[in-house]
Amino acid sequence: MLMRIRWRSLSEGVGLTVAWFVAMFASISIHQFAFANTHSVCGPWGCGPPNGALLAVHLGWLTAIWPPLVYLPLRFGWNPLLCRQLGRILAATGATGVLGIIAWQWIVWLPQAGEFSRSFIWQRCGFVVATAVDWPLAQLLGIGALLIFMSRPASVPATNG
Repeated sequence: MLMRIRWRSLSEGVGLTVAWFVAMFASISIHQFAFANTHSVCGPWGCGPPNGALLAVHLGWLTAIWPPLVYLPLRFGWNPLLCRQLGRILAATGATGVLGIIAWQWIVWLPQAGEFSRSFIWQRCGFVVATAVDWPLAQLLGIGALLIFMSRPASVPATNG
């Protein structure tokens, strides 16, 4: 019995590690597909990297942080309260980063932008958030929201009395 449990744990660990590496390679290789590198996002707010490169980096971040932040807590049976707290911390970190980027655009970009470009401040903020790939802010926000949603308490059916 013990040998079967060890074999199952070993095969799960090796299988998931291989799957993680394959997913990571696939996500960062997506920029090579023909559909991915034909356009870039441009407008009065600026021009960004090719869409394929942007998608590859966002998927790479998501693939890199998904297993330790979602799969492992759920697999090892963490307390739902602990998962919810982790989700709150991740969502707050992502939201703080996004709000910091937006504040920076209002403080730095808006005063120096031309009269025509100023009316595009919200598009500029969205553009900068979408192209800010140095830190996985959107991914942390999304994974945090997912952990909060998945660890919410089960609803108790109302009884008619």
